[in-house]
Parts: sequence; C-alpha cells; structure tokens
Amino acid sequence: MKRLYWILGLSILVGVCLLGEVQSPVQAQEPDENPSEVDHIVVSPEEAYLDKGHGQQFTAHAFDADGNQVEFNLVWATTGGTITQEGFYTASQGGCHQVFAIDEDSGVTGEATVVVSCGEGGETCLAVIPGRVTLHIGDQIQFEVYEKSAEGVGEPVSCGWYSSGGTVTEDGLFTAEQIGSFTVTAVELSSGRMGSAHVVVEEKLPMLPWWAYTMMGGEWFWVMGLCLGLAVGVVVYIYRRSRTQNN
Repeated sequence: MKRLYWILGLSILVGVCLLGEVQSPVQAQEPDENPSEVDHIVVSPEEAYLDKGHGQQFTAHAFDADGNQVEFNLVWATTGGTITQEGFYTASQGGCHQVFAIDEDSGVTGEATVVVSCGEGGETCLAVIPGRVTLHIGDQIQFEVYEKSAEGVGEPVSCGWYSSGGTVTEDGLFTAEQIGSFTVTAVELSSGRMGSAHVVVEEKLPMLPWWAYTMMGGEWFWVMGLCLGLAVGVVVYIYRRSRTQNN
C-alpha cells in the first residue's frame, strides 16, 4: 500500500511539472499596449418618428471589438433635416432620413433612421432587413428591402444594391470577402429613395489545441495537473498489480 501512495504522489508531481512547462498560446500572447480602437457605434434611438418641425435628441456610444465602451471624437451628420453637434435633430423636411454618428479619427459610423411625417398619411422610406449583422469571411447573407412608414413595414421593393466592402448581387445576396465594417445600400432607382444596413466582418478564430483552452487560468492548471497525475498513477498501479498477480 505504501508503494501505491508513492506511485500516486510521484505521478501527480510529474503531471503538474509537465503542464507547468507547457505554455498555452493563449498565455503566450503579449498584452496589447495599443489603446482600444472603435469597432462600432450605436446610436440611440435607432428609429424615430416625428412630425415636421419637431425635434429629437440622439446619443451615441462607441465600442471596441470586445464590446467595451471606449471614448471617441463624435461628429453628427444627417441626410435630411438638421442636427447639432450635440446630437439634437430637427425635422425640417418630410421623408425618411438617416442620422449618422461618425468617429472623426477612424471613420467608423453608426446610424439611425428618422421618418418625418409630411401631410396626411406621412411619407415612406426604405428599410433594409437585417439592419445590422456580424459575419465571418466567406459567409453570405440575403438582404431584403421593404417600404416603411410610421404605421410599420409594408411591401417589398425592387432596388439596386451597392456595398462599401465585400460583394452584393443584384438580388441583395451579400458575401463577406474582407475584414472590416461596411455599409450595404439599397436604392430604388425610380424614386432615388435609399436604405442601408451595417455589416461587420470578423476573422474566424483559429482552432487551438485542447490544452490551450484548459490553461486559461490558474485553477485549470492545477485541476488538469491533478487529473493527469491521477490518471498516470492509476495506469501504473493497474499495470504493476496485473504483473504481480501473473507472477
């Protein structure tokens, strides 16, 4: 029995030492000393329905690729009506307009939609669905475009499609071909109305060896060392016991 204890103890020690000498590629990465970069901007509210002459306060927050909020140099812009650099929008013309929050340093843009009623029944704009999506290189997604008013989403619309990155077919099928943040735009050629969607394309994470995922913290290190040591000890014990019984 004492011999068994010695074998188990030695096996645990060997297992811990072996794992201690193997450095996970996750741990081997040097910390990023560069400040966080803006990955996307969220504008709130995302949609607003106003009567002509009324106003709406917009706010914008920027986030890095990990979802952490970061500081940025904000610039406001709009395709119709007016907006101050404090984010206050005034509906001075009817129709469907976009409000943009732009990071002055990187050019990353967030947007919101404003539908301004103009007379009885209001006016309509184009809504691209989905409005925001995250893909990996090689992924595809089918965009669709509908008429939209204060009463909700209406009939589908035939449009021409354009994209600032990747490729999009005449039917709205987008293919992610490069990493980055892009805008997919649908334009109704007969009226000039437009709608847009935001696409973020990320790189697929490489597959790591199994032990890389078990060594992301000190607790996993000791657990795996103990398990490996016990496994080796049990195997040695069974082997020695079988040899003893055969003799």
